Amino acid sequence: MGLAAGGVAGAAFGAVFGWLASWFAMGPGAWQGVCESAPWFAAVGALGGFLIGLERPEKAGQTRG
Repeated sequence: MGLAAGGVAGAAFGAVFGWLASWFAMGPGAWQGVCESAPWFAAVGALGGFLIGLERPEKAGQTRG
């Protein structure tokens, strides 16, 4: 679950970041900024979600006994 949530959150952040970077830098079009940054942030977010899931197994329905 953390993997999917991290990927979705990372993609959303990457889309906003790419759009803002294109807007403020007067650089390439906003769509190009979104397309270039969203996949990278999705991958990093998914990795982060996966690692957090490993660190906190009780959140995934497992209990420490």
